[in-house]
Amino acid sequence: MEKLTTSLAKKINKRYDVIVGLNRGGLVTSVLLSHITKTKHGVVSIESYQGKKKTGRHKLDYHVSMIGRLNSKTRVLMVDDISDTGESLREIIKVMAKLGCSPKNIDTATLYYKSRSCFEPTYHARHAPDEDWIAFPWERQ
Repeated sequence: MEKLTTSLAKKINKRYDVIVGLNRGGLVTSVLLSHITKTKHGVVSIESYQGKKKTGRHKLDYHVSMIGRLNSKTRVLMVDDISDTGESLREIIKVMAKLGCSPKNIDTATLYYKSRSCFEPTYHARHAPDEDWIAFPWERQ
């Protein structure tokens, strides 16, 4: 994952005030990116899967770290492991807007992107076939 994250970091062409990892899938990548780019790190939670089964519902945790530093001028990079359906990334941008961030100042980054996704991240390291289930090392099988 470190090589894939380094590849992703090379595609990121601007500076951010904070990198926010989506708990849990985006945490490893977002922490690595924050170290590589020397950028502050934050966390937000959103969930739409139980195991391999998509629930169709999003559970949101509004206890976002770094919330006191967010405003309409804050440049945010939201990080997740994959843009599979894209619904989590789309939803989290709405959440961040409610917390005071301007959507025009929010970019997204993922390790993998599937063409079927309703949301294309600003940056992604690799495309993944739509039918594939990507098993990440931090997921328990």
